[in-house]
This record gives sequence, C-alpha cells and structure tokens, in this order.
Amino acid sequence: MSSLATELAAPATVRILPQPGSRTPPQYDTWLVIQNLDDLTGPTAGMMELPHVIHWGPLRVCDLSNDGRRRTAYQEILREAATGEQLASLLNKDLLIQDWPFLMLPPRLRAGWEKVHPAELGGATA
Repeated sequence: MSSLATELAAPATVRILPQPGSRTPPQYDTWLVIQNLDDLTGPTAGMMELPHVIHWGPLRVCDLSNDGRRRTAYQEILREAATGEQLASLLNKDLLIQDWPFLMLPPRLRAGWEKVHPAELGGATA
C-alpha cells in the first residue's frame, strides 16, 4: 500500500495545542482527539497489551474486564497517543463512552474531547 493510501485511511484527528504562555514543552502538552468515534475499534474483551510509547512501565497488559485497569489504560492512551491510529486501535467507542465519566484526565484534554463529541461525551458525569 502506498504512503498516500495509508495517509488517506488514517483516522481524522483534532490536535489540542498547549495554552498560550505554557511553560510545558509542546510535546508534553499536546493531545489528539479522534473526529469520528466510530473509528475507535479497539478490543472490547480479553487482554490488551499497551505499546511502549503509551505505557513504559512493567505492567503493560490490561484485562479489559477489570474496570479499574481498563480505565487506567484508557487514561494513558488518551494522554499519550501520538497518532490517530493509536487511538483507533486501542480505544473502543462503547467502552470509552461507558468509562468517560470515571476517567481522570487533564481538564483541557477532557474539554477537547467533549467539545468535539458533545452528544456522546459532553453530558457524561459520574
């Protein structure tokens, strides 16, 4: 497959940029939001291994049936994903919507996702 075909197939994302005047380097204060939640086709059951670029600690395998571990993994994925492909392959739309109220996320990251997806995520509270 050509690189152009790969680029066209990549899920569309919106980039959340650092706040003006932020002292945090942009690579640590920039996040992605997937534009179409239907692109989130990650696993719904079983064990999921997080790539080193998402989680560099020793416990990279997550049992998706364990709510706490899944939510921790989703928080890491949302904070650390560098590409739309990472978001699409690791997150599942239904699980994200279900877990959204319980995820502990930086306020700007949460606000960015809720702005792009107000119907699915905007009114969710724990």
